[in-house]
Amino acid sequence: MQSIIPLNARGARKWNALGDCELIRYASWKLASEGITGRTELAKTDGGLYGTLQRRKLLGELGLEDKRGEVRDWASFSDKELTRFAMRFIAEKGILGRTELAKADSGLYQALNVRTLLDTLELEKKHRDWASMSDEGLVSFARRFITEKGISGRAEFADADSGLYFSLLRRKLLDELGLEKKLRNWASNEELIAYSLRFIEEGGIRGRKELEKADLGLYFALWRRSLLGAVFMLIDPEK
Repeated sequence: MQSIIPLNARGARKWNALGDCELIRYASWKLASEGITGRTELAKTDGGLYGTLQRRKLLGELGLEDKRGEVRDWASFSDKELTRFAMRFIAEKGILGRTELAKADSGLYQALNVRTLLDTLELEKKHRDWASMSDEGLVSFARRFITEKGISGRAEFADADSGLYFSLLRRKLLDELGLEKKLRNWASNEELIAYSLRFIEEGGIRGRKELEKADLGLYFALWRRSLLGAVFMLIDPEK
């Protein structure tokens, strides 16, 4: 059964060569042959297969329980398992830098960062020295960036470059850009939690009040779904 998956020039599996039916058939064989019964277990055993099934929304076809808003239990992974999972994920996605990894899977990025395992992955660090720029220079750069990307709202700006966004936020310069404050809709609790973890980490936010000041819309989205406590518990279980 393993041989049905073609490989690319680098030896990585070409999941896109399989149709949905073939992929489900292979995954079913994998689950049965290795005695896998849960999603976290499958993610640990074969991150590439798990990620492909997740992207195609086929996990439900395997009879694995679908828990809305579920966050992967990274705490159950050993450092070695977490690193191995991350390396497979990075290879499958063709990820080169830390910012790319954070955007692709903020929960995984956060788990690696907390355990200081990011350096083991040898990903590029693409941090610009915003502190060395004057207020005028920072605003000018941000305006060019916003025009080039066709950005119209603050949330969209934060997604596109959180480092630049937070530099402007800390200097109280966001209002000078004339960006709209748009309400966002997150499809699932999982998506909302993952975004929040990345936003809080990259902004160096240390508590609920700081989050409220940094992004009131995000704060109220978490509050409405009773997720504020869950998010800050994931960041610091001692609190």
